[in-house]
Amino acid sequence: MGYRAIMIVEDDCAIGEALRDVLVEEGYQVQLLPNGQEAVDCLRRNTQVPRLIIVDLLMPVMDGRHFCDELTRDPELAGIPVVVISGAARLGEQAGDLEVVECMTKPIDLRRLLHTIETHCPGQSG
Repeated sequence: MGYRAIMIVEDDCAIGEALRDVLVEEGYQVQLLPNGQEAVDCLRRNTQVPRLIIVDLLMPVMDGRHFCDELTRDPELAGIPVVVISGAARLGEQAGDLEVVECMTKPIDLRRLLHTIETHCPGQSG
């Protein structure tokens, strides 16, 4: 993954694909994975890590909370900024203690998301 690479970890295909399409249109390289376990496995296999990860809080196999815990325990991955997204009614309570740069409820405010991403992935690739 290159300089403006983003990983989306989302089990809802429609939401994941919509986010991917918007971000590709904005010039980002995007990788979409269906759960936290596949994302952790992918991150550990790759030599280049994404500049930012967008992760759903509620997913099967490995949820967003456990995914964030895995990242913080791995020194090579701990510094990647994470944005948590969720349809959970009490997102602040469920994600408040996670080390993330932003928590957003679904439906996603795309302007806010793009601003957050640009803060952590500025400039053009190359």
